Amino acid sequence: MPGCYLRVAGSDFDPDSYLAATSLVPMSRWHAGDSLAVSGPRASRTRETSGFTCDVSDCDGRLDRQIVDAIAFLTRHRDDLLLLNADASVEDRRLDFGFDTRLDVGDVAVQGEWLPVSFLQLTAELQIGVALSLYPACSGDS
Repeated sequence: MPGCYLRVAGSDFDPDSYLAATSLVPMSRWHAGDSLAVSGPRASRTRETSGFTCDVSDCDGRLDRQIVDAIAFLTRHRDDLLLLNADASVEDRRLDFGFDTRLDVGDVAVQGEWLPVSFLQLTAELQIGVALSLYPACSGDS
């Protein structure tokens, strides 16, 4: 189960130059035209954008803990992330939170989550979107 990561991408974005000027350490980096490692009928596809991802939180499945880690990450790298605001080649920047459902199938129809105002203010200032990826909880986990 993934934790939280930062994804930054754009058709004309140069991740190498950006990362060289910052303290961010990418977990992955790619360039437009790179081949995608996929199988099947679309195996010859290539990437349309250039970009990178950074690990923000390795706290698998726990949205509340990931948000605490994300606030620390955004605060620590604030100046580096503000550079993205002036770069018109950046088309997508988001924090993607992968977290577990808290409900057993059939218990309740809705799972609601809450994002703290301080976190939302920080992402708005940095112009970073938020993606919430909900995964079914593994049986036997506590």
